[in-house]
Order: sequence, then C-alpha cells, then structure tokens
Amino acid sequence: MSLSWYELGLYVERFKNQQKHIKDKEESEWLRIRKIWVLMINYMRDSKTKPTPFKETDLIKLSFDQDEAEQKPMTPEEVEKLFPKTLNKLKNE
Repeated sequence: MSLSWYELGLYVERFKNQQKHIKDKEESEWLRIRKIWVLMINYMRDSKTKPTPFKETDLIKLSFDQDEAEQKPMTPEEVEKLFPKTLNKLKNE
C-alpha cells in the first residue's frame, strides 16, 4: 500500500484525535469516581482529627487540574528573570 505524505499526515492526525478522545473519556470516568470518593470520605471523616474536608485533588490529580502555585500571578521581578534579553532590548529602545 503506497501512501502519499498527505494521507500519512491524515492518518497521524486521526490517530492523535482518537488517543485524545480515549484520554478524555477515561478522565471523565475518573472525575466521577473522584467526586463520589470525596463525598464518601468527607461523610465518614472524623472532624476532630481532620477538621478540614478533603478536596477532589487530594485523592486523584487529573491532567486538567491546576496546582495552586500555577494560579498565582507573577511579580515583575519574576518576569524580568524569565525574559532578561527581551526586556533589556525594550528598555534600550
């Protein structure tokens, strides 16, 4: 079977889309399971030993969960450390 580059590219894109669809489906199943587990654990939790309830991300982390550290905005000093050359060029202009 002889494939052109275009057909090969289509097959690769189709395979990637299928893999993404499978991953999304599995994560949606894990999301439901995670919610049920959190409800059960918090219901049976001893409020004296663990006063704060569990969060869903405490049990299972999924690919779309964001860490709290990622949600904090960057300070100007941190931005300068990341892009020193670009910012120096902009300052000199």
